[in-house]
Amino acid sequence: MKFSLSFALIFVFSLVSFEQTKPESSPEQAVIISAVPLTKNGENAEAVKVCNRGIELAVKGDHELSLTEFNKAIELDPTFADAYNRRGAAYSNLNNNERAIADFSKAIDLQPDFDVAYMNRASSYMLEKNYKSAASDYTKLIELQPEMALWYSFRADAYDKLGNKKLAAADRQKEQDLRKKL
Repeated sequence: MKFSLSFALIFVFSLVSFEQTKPESSPEQAVIISAVPLTKNGENAEAVKVCNRGIELAVKGDHELSLTEFNKAIELDPTFADAYNRRGAAYSNLNNNERAIADFSKAIDLQPDFDVAYMNRASSYMLEKNYKSAASDYTKLIELQPEMALWYSFRADAYDKLGNKKLAAADRQKEQDLRKKL
């Protein structure tokens, strides 16, 4: 099942439920905008409030206005990794993958273990047909979450696109082995 990125997945991001309920997902459709409002976690409280307004707008599908709020949040706290990730998702939904990738990269620079930003950037790379970079991001996701079968599936898709059938087959086998454990 394929979706256009303008109808990107909007759901509460939970690795367990994502793993169990979205096995048919493809890496090209997986840009994530979590509908869960942020809580202050060391970030500027005003930046969190503004970012939450952006989230509300993104959930309603108003990605242009959500960009305005995410920009404000970043102005208030330039180290707010989640604001960059969410702005990147908004750019992705507006088919501006170059800016989306830049924002996902900034989020990762600020928070090197930010799994959702890696997932989003890998999805954008897949859309740009930059399969080598996508495979690299899926590899990082696997390092962060080695029991997540979906990352192996997505990396296998990137390897297929690169013409590396052997690595793709190995990842598909690993994915199947992990799913049997569920």
